[in-house]
Amino acid sequence: MVVNVSSPVLTGVGENLVSYSFFDIAEGIGYVVYYGSKGSDGNFIISPRQTYSEEIASFLAAESISDAGSVKKFDLDFDLTFNLPRIVKGVFVCNIPIGISADVLGDRDFEYFATVNVIKVVNGVEEQLGTSSSRTVVVTDLSTAADAMGFNAMTANVRVNVPNVAHFAKGEVLRFTVEGWYIGIGATADANIAIGHDPQNRNFNTADAPNEPDTGHTDLGLANEIQTGGTVTYIPTRMEFHVPFVIDTA
Repeated sequence: MVVNVSSPVLTGVGENLVSYSFFDIAEGIGYVVYYGSKGSDGNFIISPRQTYSEEIASFLAAESISDAGSVKKFDLDFDLTFNLPRIVKGVFVCNIPIGISADVLGDRDFEYFATVNVIKVVNGVEEQLGTSSSRTVVVTDLSTAADAMGFNAMTANVRVNVPNVAHFAKGEVLRFTVEGWYIGIGATADANIAIGHDPQNRNFNTADAPNEPDTGHTDLGLANEIQTGGTVTYIPTRMEFHVPFVIDTA
């Protein structure tokens, strides 16, 4: 049974005091929600605080999308370093904003999906604990033409099962490697692609994100648009990781 709480609940003893967002009582699991972001040093991090990311999204403009099979276009490491020993086990729930926008006038078809790898890092050595992918999105007739669909995006809900208990000592790292995979259907074509990671959930486009680097492509964004044009609705850019910790009742 999962129990939600309206505000974080503190549990534990002494230095092991932990703030949980919600609980799975039957499994003895307490979840903490973390948010992915990018710092001024260029590194990706996760934090329980909804801070502003240095960049709202990672993106590639006018990127060639091959029709020769799915190609990994994004490979982003989001790291959490533990200051106290922790134990994780169960289902990690990861929300990944990912999308594509047109960069050519003629209609083009694409597919894309997100993959999340949950990794333990000790002294720079990675141990994969679990991996999973989102559903594959099929986009048809993507074009910059005025009467065509210019955007397609989703917030993927990737559930990664870590069935075995994983112990983390002080100073060890929990890493989420977020991947974005794309393929051109029928022909290789250019497209603008992005993965969002802003805890403050700001819109990602050149009009609403003036602090983003200038891509030269005003149509680049994480957005949904109805077929044959229409009102653009920007999807969330908040990247979330729901981490299952084994509750220490000692």
